[in-house]
Amino acid sequence: MSDHNELEFQSLQLMGLFLGVFGIIMIFAVIFPETMQGKLTNLVVGIVLLGIGLGAVLKGRSQSKKED
Repeated sequence: MSDHNELEFQSLQLMGLFLGVFGIIMIFAVIFPETMQGKLTNLVVGIVLLGIGLGAVLKGRSQSKKED
């Protein structure tokens, strides 16, 4: 595996981890808004960010294993 590909997969996993953690924070932030619209917005954004982050981590792991 080349160093360039390994760095690319590590970057993808790191970005996915960041988005996943930020998604979890947004899901926990559902308790702060006073309106139902604010709570629903935080929940939807949190779920989307968590899904994108998890997808990036899984794609980075599967691609790095495929290159081995």
